[in-house]
Amino acid sequence: MRPPNYHSPIDPKRARALVLRFVVIVFLLAAAFQSISFYVESLWFGSLGFEAVYWYRLKAPGLVFLAFGIVTAMVLYVVFRLVMPSSAYARRPFLEIGGEAIVIPTVETLKRLTLPVAVVFGFFFGLTFSSDWNIYTLFVNRVSTASVSDPIFQRPISFYLFTLPVLENVAAWFLSICVIGLLASILLSVIDMTAAFRGVSLGVSLLLLAMAAQTYVSRYTLILTENNLFTGIRYVDDKIVVPGLWFVIAALIMGAAVAAANIRLARIRNIGVAVAIPALTYLVAGILAIHEKGVRPRSHRRGSFRTAPYKRCVRSGRPCGHARQCAALGLAGASVDTASDPGNPKLLRFSRYRRGPLHDRRQDAGDDARGP
Repeated sequence: MRPPNYHSPIDPKRARALVLRFVVIVFLLAAAFQSISFYVESLWFGSLGFEAVYWYRLKAPGLVFLAFGIVTAMVLYVVFRLVMPSSAYARRPFLEIGGEAIVIPTVETLKRLTLPVAVVFGFFFGLTFSSDWNIYTLFVNRVSTASVSDPIFQRPISFYLFTLPVLENVAAWFLSICVIGLLASILLSVIDMTAAFRGVSLGVSLLLLAMAAQTYVSRYTLILTENNLFTGIRYVDDKIVVPGLWFVIAALIMGAAVAAANIRLARIRNIGVAVAIPALTYLVAGILAIHEKGVRPRSHRRGSFRTAPYKRCVRSGRPCGHARQCAALGLAGASVDTASDPGNPKLLRFSRYRRGPLHDRRQDAGDDARGP
């Protein structure tokens, strides 16, 4: 009788080395074929005298890829280690759900995985943001010149052309990093035996700060919003929405402070308080904005600048005493007719006017009866 033939188990170190060699060979082959394409393209651009432009076109996305990739990997690695629960208070390495034991990695194993996972995220973030390399090159090569500033935020035109796109991308990147950190803290809280949710508190604090930065940058995009009559900030946006966003930003920072303080206090209800503060503030600001817009224009006093006065002057072309305010808001087609009455420069003439769905003709009739 022959003895059983036992197969030797696969050595994991040899398997890992084989996979690594295969990946290196594939990468070298792809780089070799791509280098041929680069060489041919450089010859073509060089024949036209634009070889420097071609290499700059390749260098700029590469630098953006390296910048975002390295910074993302470093930040995520630090965030992962901060939200990682202590190994002294880790839960047993399995969970029992429905009578089935589910094995979960230990804290030591998860700590070893933080760096590879952060590098993978950094690679994909670098690929994503490198496609917008032209935004960053325009920002780096911008020239400071004297220009007209907008009347709302007192920012020059160059800010909206070069700086604002970069701020939007950076705010979106920071928000994405904080979302990943919060999801990681929630998943890691499963193995935390203390149930203190310190990692979740840190994730919530970072996320609220990212939302505050995103809200701050989004204020400037209101001046580029297309409306029915004009492109820019409306009266309600200037008087209600923009000041309300400052309250939302303050509430987000306050909630982030509460969540950060909960890292030491370790009470789960403080996380709810940190989230409820900005949520209620945003809700109140939204209700005020909707109430101010209203279903119909409000009645106004003489000398005030509400929706009804400039709708009346748009419709009838009669002087309403608000030429300066209308011009400040940038109403399309507005002009001052001084030929008919040289002593009255506030006479407004509008080339066109489209009635909106919330236009109240009865209110307009009352405005016409009251006169300017």
